Amino acid sequence: MLYKFCQCTETPWKNGHGSTFQRYIYPLEANLENFDIRISMAKVQTHGPFSLFSQIDRHLVILEGDGLRLMQDDDPETLLINSSSAPFSFKGELSINSQLINSTVLDFNVMVRRGVFQAKVSRHQLATGNLPALPGELMVLFLANATYQDETTESHPITQYDLLATTGDEINHWHYISPTPVLLIQIQKVIESTPTLG
Repeated sequence: MLYKFCQCTETPWKNGHGSTFQRYIYPLEANLENFDIRISMAKVQTHGPFSLFSQIDRHLVILEGDGLRLMQDDDPETLLINSSSAPFSFKGELSINSQLINSTVLDFNVMVRRGVFQAKVSRHQLATGNLPALPGELMVLFLANATYQDETTESHPITQYDLLATTGDEINHWHYISPTPVLLIQIQKVIESTPTLG
């Protein structure tokens, strides 16, 4: 399924300091208090604190702009992230303040409920036959316009920041007209181990 960027909804931040384009939420009827998975994008135009999300694991990627300087309340060190940085992963309970570096930033945020789902976000250059083996469900955020051909050779155009829900096996069988930068989002359900009787 393809989630078009032009069709996504805009919602206010939990802390009231901005707004977010929600790309995906699970369960579908969930809100900011009870979701298990939430994928979103945001335009950051001012300095300010991150919203706090208890029991949520977060993954943040800068898509556009000069970046953010991140500071934790109990840590004197600062972290600089920009559009060339690896995804920044952290716990939603952490008190983090962000400072814009020069200009507006567009970021991408993946959040999963700890103990229910786990996520991994990575940058990749998508081209025919070069995708690593990725088990299970997969989300792909396209960082540029793209065109691919499926198994029937039918062409499918994709616009920058469209989000595709697929599987690694499926997209490995497609032909890409040209290499395209993407973010790969792997989300897997946490399987609790059953204790054995000794």
